[in-house]
Amino acid sequence: MNSNGQAVMVSHYENYFTFPYNTRGVSAEDGQWWYKVRSTNLGPAIRAGEAVMQHFNVNEDKTQGWIYLTGQRRVRKLPNTCCDTQLSFTAGILNFDELTVFEGDMSRFNWNLVGKKEILVPYNSNRTLVPTKTADVITGAHLNPDHVRWELHRVWIVDATLKPGKRHVSPKSRYYIDEDSWYALLGDRWDAQGKLARTTYLLPIVAPDVPAFVRSSFGLYDLIGGSSYLGSLYNDEAVQIRVEDKPFPASTYSPDSMAGQGIR
Repeated sequence: MNSNGQAVMVSHYENYFTFPYNTRGVSAEDGQWWYKVRSTNLGPAIRAGEAVMQHFNVNEDKTQGWIYLTGQRRVRKLPNTCCDTQLSFTAGILNFDELTVFEGDMSRFNWNLVGKKEILVPYNSNRTLVPTKTADVITGAHLNPDHVRWELHRVWIVDATLKPGKRHVSPKSRYYIDEDSWYALLGDRWDAQGKLARTTYLLPIVAPDVPAFVRSSFGLYDLIGGSSYLGSLYNDEAVQIRVEDKPFPASTYSPDSMAGQGIR
C-alpha cells in the first residue's frame, strides 16, 4: 500500500521452496543449506519474467542470491542479500532482513533476551486465506481485521542492538518469538534518531495436509513514510499451497536453469 492508503500490486510471484536442512537422510553438505527459494514474477506486465533466487545457509556468511532481469536477459549474482538492502520485488519497501519479520545476518547485532510474557499475536490465521479476492484482505492501508485471527500467546521478547562499527538503518529492534513454534510473529524497529519507524508481522497458518504450523503471509508498516507491504497472499490462486511428496530437482535452484526459463 502506498502513502495515500491505496493498495497497489507491485509483484505477482510464483515461489518454489525446498528445505534441505529439515529433510530426512540429507548429507552433512546438503544440511548446511537451511532452505532455498526461487521466485518468478508473473506480473504486473512491466516486470513479468523477472526472477530472484536465494540459498539460505546455516552459516549466514555463505548465503547467496541471484537475480534475472528481462531487460538484460542474464542472471547476475546479488552482491548483498542481507540486512538493510532493499528488496526490489517489494518496490523497496522491505529490506532483506525484514522478510517474515526477521531473516538476516544475526552477527551485526548484540542480542539480549528480555523475558517472556503473554501478548496478542497473529495465530492460526487461516481466515486470511478465506476471501476469494486478495483485495478483501486489505482495508485502506491496513489488514482487514475481519480476516486476521489473534490469540493470547506466550512469547519470548528479544532485543537486537547494532554492534559498534556496523551499520544498519534500524540500529535497534525488538522481536516477539512464539514459545511453541519459535516463529518471530511481530517485530519493532527503531531508526537512527530513536523513533519507532517500522513494524513487521507474520500471519502463520495451520496446514493440515503437511501437517504443520507454517509461515504464510507477512508484512510491514512504515510508520514514518506511511507505506506498507503485504506479501504471500494466495487468495486469487486456484491452488494456494501445494506440498510435493518428492523434492524438486537440484537444477530448480541453479542459476543456469533460472536463465533458461527467464526468457520473456
